[in-house]
Amino acid sequence: MKCERCGKELSGLDLYCERCGKAVFPEYMDEADIWAYYKTDEELAEILKAEEKQAAEAPKKSLWETEPKAEMPESESEPETEIPEPEKDSEPEAEPEAEAEPEPEMPVLQPEQPETAEEEKPDHESQEEPEDISEQEEWDFSDDEDEEEEDQEPSLTPEMKKSRRWKRLFISLFLMLCLGAGIFLGLHRVKKMEQQEKEYYQNIEDSEKQETVSNQVPAEIPEEQKETEAEKEEQPASAETETQEKEPEKEETPKEEPKKEYFKLVNAEEIDFSKYKKLPAASTEENSVKESESYDYSAKSAVDGDVSTSWQENEEGIGEGKGFKITLDGNHKVRYIVLHLGNWRSDQLWDYNAKPKSLTLQVGDQQVKDVEFSNEKKKFCLSFEEPVEASYISLYIKEAYEGSRWQDTCISEVELYE
Repeated sequence: MKCERCGKELSGLDLYCERCGKAVFPEYMDEADIWAYYKTDEELAEILKAEEKQAAEAPKKSLWETEPKAEMPESESEPETEIPEPEKDSEPEAEPEAEAEPEPEMPVLQPEQPETAEEEKPDHESQEEPEDISEQEEWDFSDDEDEEEEDQEPSLTPEMKKSRRWKRLFISLFLMLCLGAGIFLGLHRVKKMEQQEKEYYQNIEDSEKQETVSNQVPAEIPEEQKETEAEKEEQPASAETETQEKEPEKEETPKEEPKKEYFKLVNAEEIDFSKYKKLPAASTEENSVKESESYDYSAKSAVDGDVSTSWQENEEGIGEGKGFKITLDGNHKVRYIVLHLGNWRSDQLWDYNAKPKSLTLQVGDQQVKDVEFSNEKKKFCLSFEEPVEASYISLYIKEAYEGSRWQDTCISEVELYE
């Protein structure tokens, strides 16, 4: 195999041409490796000239040495041609001469070969050195890369170095500004959320205050005022005959009016219940109960003193006619009844479950009345102008407000005071 550039004979193990430095297999090498040992045309021309000089001097030496030995001129010329063969730098012109001549190897010439080799060594040392260097350089690719990087760095001018420094400073400042802006926006967002939370709770407190003011006693008095005003209007407009006609009606309904006056809704916050005795329940009975493994929804939950527990009916719809009965330990004079309607375990559950809108209350064997309630989460207090003597109290659903998710009507707590 010959080199495509200079025509030198190459072996199958060579990666580069020893004469011109051309890569033998460039398709399997990197670009840096291809040009690692490549010699310029000028260097190649000098190498070829040196080889021509060596080839010209070689026959002169052979003739000079063969003068005293005229017997065998051909054999003397052979060692001169054979010596450069292992060095791979001899020209191809000398090869055909050696092939044409016979190849007898005489023992007489063997001691002279080292002398010629020693004489020609200085001429070929310059050629053998690049071979050794090339072999070392083949295994020192990393050193060459480091040297190339070192050569590239000093090529930067001072202005380019300054520009690089300024770029790095600008980039670091920009990143610091971005970080500061992110922290500032995050803190501003947190403060804004805290302010919104305070406003939200303040609005809730204001709405609760408004509800308490609207549900005070004066808001419920207009019913009595209407009755008195209606009676006053009827009295001047009616004649004596009308009064006579109404007299028998008054005689027939004197017992019903005081019964209606017993049940009055009053504001529970204005009453000091510590002055009164709370009546305990001896037993409870219910006609409908929701079944659950985790919670007790029986009527006992409505008289246990815990607002988070509740009685719940288990019927389709609003549970009309369903309720429970509270039996006392004897006859007591009931003065107040406090009701916690709906599921008071949380505000969300209070909205999810149904609440009584109208209840049929029975206090003892005499007092029975239907009482309506607003759709609000608050304590409803029923007051009696005169205490009612009773041994039990019953509550049954007549109407209910639908829940946003479930239709189970709930009553969380019933408190009785004497």
